[in-house]
Amino acid sequence: MVYTSSLLLISVFLLATLSLGIYRIRTVKTLREYAVGNQNFSTFTLVATVLATTFCGATLLYDLEGAHERGIYWIVYCLLLTTFTLKLLGVLAVRMGPFMSNLSIAETIGQVYGPMPRLLSGIASLAGSVTSLSIQLVVISNAITSCVQGVSSKQVIVAATVVLVIYSSLGGIRSVTLTDVFQLLSFSIILPLIAWFMFQKIDKPIDILSFLQSQEQYQLKKLYTFDKKWFAMVLLLITWTLDGLEPALIQRVYMARTVAQAKKVFNYSMLGATVINIFTICIAIFVFIQTVDLGVDHAFSYMMDNLPSNAFKGLVCIALLAMSMSSTDSELNANAVIFTNDIAIHVRALSRVNPLVIARSTSFILGFLAILLVQHETNLMKLLKLSFDFYIPIATAPFLLAIFGF
Repeated sequence: MVYTSSLLLISVFLLATLSLGIYRIRTVKTLREYAVGNQNFSTFTLVATVLATTFCGATLLYDLEGAHERGIYWIVYCLLLTTFTLKLLGVLAVRMGPFMSNLSIAETIGQVYGPMPRLLSGIASLAGSVTSLSIQLVVISNAITSCVQGVSSKQVIVAATVVLVIYSSLGGIRSVTLTDVFQLLSFSIILPLIAWFMFQKIDKPIDILSFLQSQEQYQLKKLYTFDKKWFAMVLLLITWTLDGLEPALIQRVYMARTVAQAKKVFNYSMLGATVINIFTICIAIFVFIQTVDLGVDHAFSYMMDNLPSNAFKGLVCIALLAMSMSSTDSELNANAVIFTNDIAIHVRALSRVNPLVIARSTSFILGFLAILLVQHETNLMKLLKLSFDFYIPIATAPFLLAIFGF
């Protein structure tokens, strides 16, 4: 191993996450506790888990790519995306009073449309979940292998998945929320440090706004030039906003005591998301300024190669790990609940099995399937589009119609 300090920091972070996660294992007795606790979470805890679930490890990588290729389109897009998604969730939460006793988005669909749509939406959620999990595993692999030479990506993916599966499957939502708070604090502290250091690395004092305006992709006129790229970004914004209505975030509504608390949680989350977005965008812009002649393919490697020390590389890896793991554990929990609550009930052989056993086993299986998928496809955008195809038309559309009373 070359970067021993990086490896030590990463190992400590993973052990701390695992320790926090397994701390809650004994408190889970029923599927409801596994899925939504006792709906007695504080507003701070719910805001933390919403933010931790919203921002994944791919966020920073997408921003680095978008800063190079899409420029000002991407900046506006990033600032609007989480705002639109969380605002939409807040609006939906107000209308979800009749469904607050549900455990999953599929159960809500079933309450309105019947058992077969409930089953189909559950299957679609699971399929989309596997692709989403694969995206996070790719990011985890890239993060660690860029810091620690001599470690294969397969070893990294398997190790990180084992840690995730252990605490999310055994401890349920209480383990997930506890680790989400820890992971959110981790990357919220580290991201500003990365932004400040990337700013300090700019070779000579320059007027950043003037420099950006000199680059074609950052010219303000693009915002009101209605060409194909403009319409493509609008369509992508709509699609990604709808994809944000994922099982894990909808589950946060069911975790709230009342719809009023749920609305408050998403309003506070919008403010926190805006701050986090500003830091990730700043990092991407500062790296772009230094790599404008090198191209997008060198942006991430440049950032990692120019960090001040191996320990700092470890901190960057921890930030990416925290963002990836906080999304992945929520996905695992939400979809394990969906399989147990909405799919297994249609399988006679599983009707007598303890629901907690089914949920925990499902988490292990989903993690294994994600590992298999990532062995065959590591392109983040292809995996993202695959997730869109599975989930949005089959689950999101009927869910929205149900909530709005159609």
